[in-house]
Amino acid sequence: MEAVKAANLVERLETLEDVQSDSPTFCPRCGGGGVLVTPDGDYVPCPLCVAATVQVDRGRALDRVDGWGLPGEGKLWTKLLRECLDFAESPAGRWLVLHGGPGSGKTTLAMALAEHLRRRRHHVVWRSCLDCPAWPLWAAEEWVGGLFGAQVLFLDDFGLEPNVTQVNNALARLVRFRHTRCLSTVFCVPVARESLLAYISSRLWDCKLSKVLTMPMTDYRRT
Repeated sequence: MEAVKAANLVERLETLEDVQSDSPTFCPRCGGGGVLVTPDGDYVPCPLCVAATVQVDRGRALDRVDGWGLPGEGKLWTKLLRECLDFAESPAGRWLVLHGGPGSGKTTLAMALAEHLRRRRHHVVWRSCLDCPAWPLWAAEEWVGGLFGAQVLFLDDFGLEPNVTQVNNALARLVRFRHTRCLSTVFCVPVARESLLAYISSRLWDCKLSKVLTMPMTDYRRT
């Protein structure tokens, strides 16, 4: 079900970026003509018109968002999509934390964002922390070993991993490594912030690196 909803959301993300409309009627640089003449006599698009058109198009497209069959339809999802599109435009050196209870749409939104980035040729790695092994003792270190250098890393169910020392230590090292180097990471956190280790929580809520999106919707699986 989450995969189906995410696929629908990917299409919406694509629409928001690809939609086109008429250029602005007035521009202080080109006077509304949409082109400029270079010293060599060539015609080039007016950069102010291009930027304004993109902004207007995105606003119009977002205003049309409705009825996705997803939790919390309408204005709330529009706001979340704005933030995700902003992240997707320049994910390097940024963290995104999707925080909310079970069924609030974190994984659905993250799956759509991951596919959106893949289509733009970003190398995306997806892991669920529920799959992090607690035994044998070296297994957790091996599980995180391939994640340190991922271009864009998605960690789903963060906070639901086995609560044992070797798993906590392995994830703490991963978080510290990616935090120190500001490597692009997306966390889906279904537990209260206070439930996380203070060392990890401090880094996830680092306002200089992370954008935290709170998912206030109720469990859509119960509706």
